[in-house]
Amino acid sequence: MRRAAIAIVLRVNGPCSPVQETDAIQTLGYTIANQYPIKAVADAMAYEVDRGWMQRVGKGLYVRGGISIGREYRILALFP
Repeated sequence: MRRAAIAIVLRVNGPCSPVQETDAIQTLGYTIANQYPIKAVADAMAYEVDRGWMQRVGKGLYVRGGISIGREYRILALFP
């Protein structure tokens, strides 16, 4: 699910919240197997912030961080 979260942020031009991420992931046909799907997505986004792939720009708002072109290509290929 972490890769799905970063894939959505890579496609969005601007800040994205966990609620928007959850809606986008479910719109793509994926399910989030957790009692609290928004919290699961927020935790996944926090993990990506720790790796440097996302940046937190405000309370509940994330944007693209430093990610290599090759890694971006592979992540986007997994989630067309």
